[in-house]
Amino acid sequence: MKSKSKNLSSRNAQDSKNALDQRLKKGSGFFSHNKIPSYEKNDIKYVSRKQPCEICGKPDWCSYTVNGFGEMVLALCQRVSYGSIKQAKDNSYIHVLAETKRVSNYVKAAPKLMNPKADVTRCNEVYTALLENIQVSNETQEDTELSALYSYHAERLLARGLGVDTIARNLYASVPEQAGGNELAQELSKRFDLTGVPGFYKHSNGIWQLNTYHKGYYVPYRNPKGKIIGLQIRLDKPIGKTKYVWLSTAEKDSGASSGSPLHFVNVNLIHESKEVYITEGALKADVIGELSKVGVVAMAGVKNVKAEILVETLKLLFPNLKRVFIAFDMDFQTNENVEKALSEMETGFQKWNGLEVKTLVWNLSDGKGFDDYLLQAGENENGI
Repeated sequence: MKSKSKNLSSRNAQDSKNALDQRLKKGSGFFSHNKIPSYEKNDIKYVSRKQPCEICGKPDWCSYTVNGFGEMVLALCQRVSYGSIKQAKDNSYIHVLAETKRVSNYVKAAPKLMNPKADVTRCNEVYTALLENIQVSNETQEDTELSALYSYHAERLLARGLGVDTIARNLYASVPEQAGGNELAQELSKRFDLTGVPGFYKHSNGIWQLNTYHKGYYVPYRNPKGKIIGLQIRLDKPIGKTKYVWLSTAEKDSGASSGSPLHFVNVNLIHESKEVYITEGALKADVIGELSKVGVVAMAGVKNVKAEILVETLKLLFPNLKRVFIAFDMDFQTNENVEKALSEMETGFQKWNGLEVKTLVWNLSDGKGFDDYLLQAGENENGI
């Protein structure tokens, strides 16, 4: 990719501590007999600046439980799914912080086991059929290729730098209204087994339904073969600072958790160029791939995948990789948690012999994200 501005630079990978974030490690264990402590409302405390979330490190939205001895037992994180044991009804991810003998006194009963997530082929078939069959009413929208999107969603995607063909090909679609979503679910249930496909569940009357609680538009996450393995929802109205949530039905009958998969863009270009760009979020990755014609791998968030797991995944998929460009949002310069995640990633890639690692840096005035930077640079080149 040719640099579009002299303001774009990179920093060399920096040495950092080899120890990975211990907070996430705390969430990796299971209680014996598949039991977890109960978390009744009177057990829950909310995070604060003095007591931030043990998982994501943020001082808001998340909560935790404390047992009778004042020990923190569970973290209910609203942001990080990796390392969690299940998803709560409020969509928070439950992480086990510690297991002690005293905790066993507070265990009520084994939780209802979640269905395993459906395999890749079935998820892809169901999600593709869902997105292809969504039709929304647009009195002002003339482009029939984008009939799956409300006009204001289509306008936002176009403004981000995606072309009409890309939006249609990638199957972006608006979340349907409840009645329409349930009608789609019932039609799809005649063609597919929806058990374990995140977002679908059986109502108490036995009829299949689609979770349409969150309003916004679907952002597909695709594996290296281009198959859709998950859907995020870009919220119309962010919940605090949260702009994206997963389409998930972890606590529903016959539903499943979405997990937090990686998203791959232009995989053929990764093989050809032997280089890859790493960023946050599938939409951002799609825009970068569209504007720069490069291969991109995206995490849902900087803390959603451990650096060592990302590195090992890329080694398996792209063993001949020569260059990695890390393109996180520029707030890593002021956000301690993002900076820490970035340093861990740089250190992880450093261990890959023969791999050149660069972290892209640009002026914040040129855009917060690399997609914003590219869009603005393109507009400047075209005299817009």
